This record gives sequence, structure tokens and C-alpha cells, in this order.
Amino acid sequence: MELKDYLLALKERWWLVVLMMVLGVGAAVAVTAASPRVYEAQTELFVAPDTGTTSAELAQGSSYVLDRVKSYVRVIDRELVLGPVIDDLGLDTTVADLSEDVDASVVEETVVVQITARADSPAEAADLADAVATEFRENAAQLEPQRGEDGGSVVRVTVIDSAREPQSPVSPQPVLNLALGLLVGTGAGVAAAVMRQALDRRVRGEEDAKALTGVPMVGQLPLDADTTRAPLALGEHLIGPRAEALRQVRTNLQFLDLPSARRSYVITSSLPGEGKSVTALSLAATLAEAGQRVCYVEADLRQGSAAHYLSLEGAVGLTHVLIGAAELDDVLQPASTNLDVVLAGAVPPNPSELLSSDAMDSLLRRLEADYDVVLVDAPPLLPVTDAAILAKRCRGALLIVALGRKAVDRQELADAVEILRTVDADLLGFVINKAPRRGPNRSHAYIPYGGETTTARHAVPRARRQGMKKALQSP
Repeated sequence: MELKDYLLALKERWWLVVLMMVLGVGAAVAVTAASPRVYEAQTELFVAPDTGTTSAELAQGSSYVLDRVKSYVRVIDRELVLGPVIDDLGLDTTVADLSEDVDASVVEETVVVQITARADSPAEAADLADAVATEFRENAAQLEPQRGEDGGSVVRVTVIDSAREPQSPVSPQPVLNLALGLLVGTGAGVAAAVMRQALDRRVRGEEDAKALTGVPMVGQLPLDADTTRAPLALGEHLIGPRAEALRQVRTNLQFLDLPSARRSYVITSSLPGEGKSVTALSLAATLAEAGQRVCYVEADLRQGSAAHYLSLEGAVGLTHVLIGAAELDDVLQPASTNLDVVLAGAVPPNPSELLSSDAMDSLLRRLEADYDVVLVDAPPLLPVTDAAILAKRCRGALLIVALGRKAVDRQELADAVEILRTVDADLLGFVINKAPRRGPNRSHAYIPYGGETTTARHAVPRARRQGMKKALQSP
């Protein structure tokens, strides 16, 4: 993946990053609330030589203590010191457990021993630190040889800073926990977004489709919630971004015709649900709007839907013509000005055989002679072979590639293209369908001239419209 792919992953899946951030902060809050309060108190001891009167003897004693003081701290969390502390404070614990709450260290290049004690309350922490310091000071004499004359110890331990009750706990640390939760959540969200992007094999947009098909994009149709309800760009539906995008497809389709006079096209897709039938119907209506005589042929003999969209009688259609039960003129139905349709008719037991028959070839040649453009709505390529058969008999195929939740897998799109190439059918181009209005793969329909429904903020006031109308009507 390149840098732009990572940025695209974060842009498209920002919600996943935000979700993981919220979960990370929530986990930090929960851990903070559930963690017990721990308080920490400290006391300091000064270890000095207790022998000698001359400068040389004192220097020698100081050097001796400096070498030995590191060994002293190792006995502070041992039985020698902590055993009596447990007895003195009446603690219900063991030396091993208590040693985890007591630490001792030597301040660097000094003979100062720092004792740290932790407990569940400020008072207990201070009492524990002082008790450990007192017990160590009393037992320090046992760790060194005694002086010969008076039997005293060669070292002296003095408490230089008694423990004070802490004002706030050292654990948990809400600010640190929240910052850590936010950091971990953000990292997990970024990793999840990038991983999902890497594992997402769906076609993401024009660049993916162009790389997999090797043909140009003929057009890009925006996602429109009203498409299923009103698939045809007729009447009041001649406005809006989708209608303008269809006009762009119509224009680009004219440039694909230069090498050949044949004007029959197969409209298909890789899988069901990509909107090939709705797109074929809408494109047929858009071509008819430009004054061309168009015939829409519903060659999806397995699952036809045009009769429902057009509110026409679909009992008799293409199937009956191919088996010789009806004439073409009997099944042609006008859908609008310049647009006639041939619906699928009854579902036959052998659709592929009918579509590959000479009767179908003759029908296409006749329609090409009678109409300016013939659009053949064929089944998807991967489930059945019908579209590949028809594409070979027509000028070529236009492949509908849907984005979003219905987006086709990259391998599936590549397999669909390979099916067409296997039969030497021409893939003329692809049409992106259901392109998002926002994001890197958004539709670029020219909305201002598309007549998209205006809002009150942009609408011309009624009084001004009436004035303009009167002015136009006046001589």
C-alpha cells in the first residue's frame, strides 16, 4: 500500500478510528474507576561511620560506608527488617507480600538511603515507611563488626526525613490512564482501518475498474435513493444529477461507435444487484430523449424486471418471438416517445439455448436496421453465460460496476472480463453505478445545469417569478 492508500483508508473509515478511540478512553475510565487507591510515603536515612577521630580515620570510615551502603538496602525488604515490622504494626500479611510494597534505594554518590512504602491509605503508608526505617536503624548494628573497646557498631544510621502522609494517591493516575487509553485506541483504530482497507477486495472506484478491465469509463452514475422507485429519466425525472450523468454516458457512447455502424449494445454486470437493468432502462430513455429511435430488449429471460418498472404487460415477450409463438411487432411496446421495449416474457427452461439461436441473431439484425440504438439487457456474466453469448452478436458490451455495499469483488470483476475475452466479445467500456456523492470516488455530475431541486434559500421568490412571467407575456 502507498501513502495515499493509508490516507484513503483513514478518510473512508474515520468512524472506525473514532470508535476505537472512544473504546480506548472508556476502557481507561473503567480501569481507573475499578483500580484501588494506592498511597506512597518516603523517608530517608543517613548512614555514617561511627569510628575514628582523626581526619584519616574518618575518611577511611566514609569510604567504607560508601562501599557498604548498597548492600544495606538489600536487607530492608527481607525477614530481618519486615518480620518485626509486621509484628509491630499488626499487619495481616507475609514478608513476601509486604516486600512488594516496600522499596529501598541509595541516592547516587551519597550514603543516603531512601525508603518508599505503599499502602491503601495515607496514614498507613507513612506508618509503614517510618516502621521500616526504625527497624532497619535498630538492626543495622547487627550487619557490621563491633568495635573492640566499647562494643558499639562501626556505622550509625540516622533518620534525616520522617515520612509524611501523602496528599494524593500515586495509583491510579487518571490523566495518564486517559492519555494512554486515547493513544492505544487511536493506534488500534488506525491499524483496524488500514487492515480493513488492505483486506477489502471490493472495487473502490474508477482506477480499480480501469486497471481490471483495461477499458475506459463511459460514465459515472451517482447513488440515488429514488432510482428504484423511478428508474427511467422521463418527464419530471429528466432533472437531477443522475439524469445529467446519464446524458454524459449517452455522449460518450457516441464516440464508441466510430469504428462500426452497428448500434446494438449489451448491458450487463458481473453479479446481480449492481443495477444493470435500471441503468439500461434509464440509458435507453436518455437516448430517446435526444431524438434517437431506441429499442430496449430485455434479454434476461431468467429474472426480468422491466415490466414492473415500466408498468407494462410482460406476459408475452422475447421468449415467444424466439420460439416462433409470436411476431416481433406483436411484442413491441412503446414506453415513451422514440422508445420501444421488448420484454422478456415467460421464463423458458432453456434461456441460453434460445439466446444463442439463429432466431436471436436474426432478431438483433432486424432491430439494428429499424432503430438507431438497440440496448440489450443481459443477465450477469458470472452466474450464467447468456451475456457473453449476446455480446458476441452485438457491437459490444457495457459493464455496469457498482460501488458501495453492492460493490463487486476485484477478482470477480476480472473473471467477468475474462469471460468476455474468452468468446472474443468486445468490452467497450464500463459504467460506474451508485457512486457516492462524497469521498474520493464521488460522482462529478454537473448539478447546476441538471436542474436539481432547489431549496428555499436558492429559489427565486414567487413575486419575482410572477413578474418575470408577466414581462415575458407582454408584447
